[in-house]
Amino acid sequence: MEDSRSTPSVIAKLQMDYDLELRKADPDYSKKLRYGLSLCSLMDRGQNRKGLEILYELKAECENQLVPENLYEDCLYHLALCHFRLGEYINSWRVSDVLLKKNATHVGALELRSLSKSTLLRRSLSAFLLVIGIGYLYTYVYSRAESETVSKNSASEIEKIEIELD
Repeated sequence: MEDSRSTPSVIAKLQMDYDLELRKADPDYSKKLRYGLSLCSLMDRGQNRKGLEILYELKAECENQLVPENLYEDCLYHLALCHFRLGEYINSWRVSDVLLKKNATHVGALELRSLSKSTLLRRSLSAFLLVIGIGYLYTYVYSRAESETVSKNSASEIEKIEIELD
């Protein structure tokens, strides 16, 4: 869902800041985070993917270098959120778990993990019921076809017997 932080001019400014930071020896990771987040908030799935790539790059940089812990937690949380928005509930759940290992009381991660889990379970149940329904329908149609074949054969056999008796 786009918001005021995701207007084309704001995105262009954030991209320019991001490109400048890439050239620096000691980049400002918060600008990379903001740019990745702005791309994840757009309605364009291609831009969402690019935002995910940037956030994963930032996550790797956070794991390899000394950066503020809260930036790493923000990055993980927004990765999980972006995966959730894209309908990638398993990935959202996994990233939320990583964050909860770091900070077990992170409210956003707890909520996202719960939402991801319930959505996955609900969709799994729906798929399971759909498969059962299709199986039941197939069995019903097949048994009806069999019974019609049997009844046609029985009718023709009865006619043969009647003809023989006459």
